[in-house]
Amino acid sequence: MVAASSISKFSILIILGFSSFKKENIFGAARCTPTIMKPFCWWAIDLVTATKFHLYRDGMSPLLEHNIYVRCTKADSGIYGFSFMNVTTNIAYVDLEVNENETKIEERQKILIEAIYYCCKSCEYYENKNDEEIIEDLVTEFYRRRLKDSDDTIVSTYEDDSGYQGDSGYCINVDGEKEMSDVSCMFMLDVNTPAKVHFGAMHWNMIDLMKQSSERENNSLVALALSGHFCASYSVSQIPDGECVRYASIREYFVLCCCYKTPELCAYTISNKSLNNVKANREIWETNIEVRNSLLANELGKNTYDTPTSSWTYRDFIYSAPTTFGEQKEISSIRNVPLWHCAVGRFMVYNIRGINTSAELDRLKRKDLPLRTQYCIADFWIEFKEGRTESIFFDAKADTKRECNSIESVFCQLIGPECFNNLLYVTNIRAQYQCCCNRGNLCNHWGNNNPSKSKYQISLKPKDFHNVIFQCHIKAIAYLTQIFMKRANGDLSEICWRSFDFHFEQEILMIPGVSYQRQMVYRVVSKEFSDQNLVCEILNTFPLRSQNCHRKDYIHEPVTYQFFKCECKQQLTYLSLLMDLFFSYLRKERQIGTCDENMHDYFKQYKNTLKRPTCYEAYHENGPLLIDLYSVTRNISFAGILIKRVMTNSTPICVTFVKISRESISFGIHTLRPPKTDAQAKNSRRFTTFKRHQTNIFVQRCQSNSTKSCNGFPNLVEHLLPLTLHRYAGDREPSGYSKCYITDDLQRINCKTNLGCFDFHSFDGERQRGCIDDIPRLIKEKPRLLVLNYCKHVKLWMFRSYVCSGVHNITDSHVKTLDGVLCCCKKICPLSNQAQSPTNENMGFNTFESVF
Repeated sequence: MVAASSISKFSILIILGFSSFKKENIFGAARCTPTIMKPFCWWAIDLVTATKFHLYRDGMSPLLEHNIYVRCTKADSGIYGFSFMNVTTNIAYVDLEVNENETKIEERQKILIEAIYYCCKSCEYYENKNDEEIIEDLVTEFYRRRLKDSDDTIVSTYEDDSGYQGDSGYCINVDGEKEMSDVSCMFMLDVNTPAKVHFGAMHWNMIDLMKQSSERENNSLVALALSGHFCASYSVSQIPDGECVRYASIREYFVLCCCYKTPELCAYTISNKSLNNVKANREIWETNIEVRNSLLANELGKNTYDTPTSSWTYRDFIYSAPTTFGEQKEISSIRNVPLWHCAVGRFMVYNIRGINTSAELDRLKRKDLPLRTQYCIADFWIEFKEGRTESIFFDAKADTKRECNSIESVFCQLIGPECFNNLLYVTNIRAQYQCCCNRGNLCNHWGNNNPSKSKYQISLKPKDFHNVIFQCHIKAIAYLTQIFMKRANGDLSEICWRSFDFHFEQEILMIPGVSYQRQMVYRVVSKEFSDQNLVCEILNTFPLRSQNCHRKDYIHEPVTYQFFKCECKQQLTYLSLLMDLFFSYLRKERQIGTCDENMHDYFKQYKNTLKRPTCYEAYHENGPLLIDLYSVTRNISFAGILIKRVMTNSTPICVTFVKISRESISFGIHTLRPPKTDAQAKNSRRFTTFKRHQTNIFVQRCQSNSTKSCNGFPNLVEHLLPLTLHRYAGDREPSGYSKCYITDDLQRINCKTNLGCFDFHSFDGERQRGCIDDIPRLIKEKPRLLVLNYCKHVKLWMFRSYVCSGVHNITDSHVKTLDGVLCCCKKICPLSNQAQSPTNENMGFNTFESVF
């Protein structure tokens, strides 16, 4: 339990019940007469400070008297106990500006304070004491009880009307252990207290309750206690066991749960898994200095695990979740994950028709509260209609779906709508701004902005959403950036900026850190037009979202994006400032001229003035032009081919591709255009290969700069073409050397290549068989076998495994050659003893083919 700062006695005006009381010192005997309605007498001291105690007795605190009635009525002899009473301070609610000397009771904060009391039916023991002696006795009993070890306390049992017996008289403390308590147990969340979470026994003096707003006048702890709607097991209107009341508004978030039979429901966590980790985490805390004080561990050189330097608190660490590592799932001794209680609810922050900031108490069970999570989320939903802000909702929740992953203590970003450009082109639209926090309980609620507000809470305040002066033309964008990105890169509170796409020549929404990576920006060119108070530039960025998502003819591609941006600074005169103040006072939106109103015209005027990166391109109406470098089937000619150097548009990326087949090698170059199919969008890698049948296409993408086009001929000849040929050859599986028959149909020899085999049968009966790669040697030895050269040129592998033809020499008539039937075969030629073999002696001949 984290102790709040003590409350000064001089800050408190004692209001007992709803009436004032002036306490008088009584010296001598203090007599008390029990009655039928109240058969006991009591004395008590408050425990606000340990320097001076106030003494209370019968009739001075109706709340305290009500709290102790059942216990004191049943007691046969005098007993001591702890309880609480209410006081009204002289400190006004934090949201009120009042004269300190004229503060009304309803404007002052009401708090609960802890008290120790003594009650009795026969009270001779106290009737013979003066006030100082009674105070001394109560103080002695207070310290005796507080210092007594709770482990030595025997916990009594109770039995309800149904005969059920269970533990009573204890609550679960910060160590997850039992501590003695005379009153009910409670679990409380309050965003406007420094510690945020309070649980166990009701030690109200350990809680700073003096940060309330005026909304709490009718639902504060004091108001609940006085109405009986509180943690009291004997009250008719009590909060039932394990149940809670909640008050949630844009300034306050308060939950109070009460426990009588099941104190475990009022522990810091009700997760058995978390409770099981408490003992192990406590042992780590006691033995590991890196956890208790990482800064000191760094100084001593003992931070061997490089623990983050943000120090843990004891409570946060022992209730944190351990992490596992390694294949054996060993538990890390220090790298625990903190888990937090999060605010939950939806609140109206702004509405053009006005809002009601107050709220009603609602009932729920402790089990209905969300389990602790590593992150808490604050979602802001902003509705726009025709550029005007209609309403803003604030949605607080726990990160149960793991939407957050930032290491920053508070990280906020604009995440909706899914298509940002809809803010430009859709009349009615809703935007979403999300904040994730991971460094404290209830960090996803802004509270009432009291001085003790945690630096880890979201910094926005409800008043930030009102009276926005639109200095820029597009109001929806101006609103989002002025409210949520104030003093950040891209803020529109001091400058106006607008962005445009080169390809479609339309305006787009490009917000740094939201639309594109803030750290990956290359400024191609920037130029100031001082006569128009304008700065225009061309930026290359890596997009985080689709840039032209509002178009149906566009598919997003995750590559470098290039766009045109202009910004201007509004020139405000003294008169315009006065007018702004006047319209702000009237709560009306002032229509003013803006410096960015004509930026679309500036884009058209300057888009070609500023030099952009270029690409080489050969393109026609059907797409990239295919240029042959080698072809078996047609002659190569570069006549009539026009390759131009063009400026890039939506991206500075250029494309070079090489197409390789068995018959040809060709290439193409062009600038990258927005994709129109999903297949085109998916292939955004720097080097991509496509294979279809016997054809391979190798595509290379490169990014040009303002001085050099990256897809020129040197890149093709020196880099891409050698690489593609190497990969193409590497992908071809060798078929092995040919094995051919030479003398008979039983024995084959190994050839030197895989060109295939031949089988020649001349008209006069001469037979010659062997390897095609051996033909040059055979012709040299026997020139009359010149017709065998036919096998060196025939297309064997396209459609058939062999080609057999009748051959006759008509080219070299001076050379006497053999005529006959020649078979050129990929692997094995038809055997001559087969009836249908072309080389069978009984087989007729085809029409002769000429050999050239």
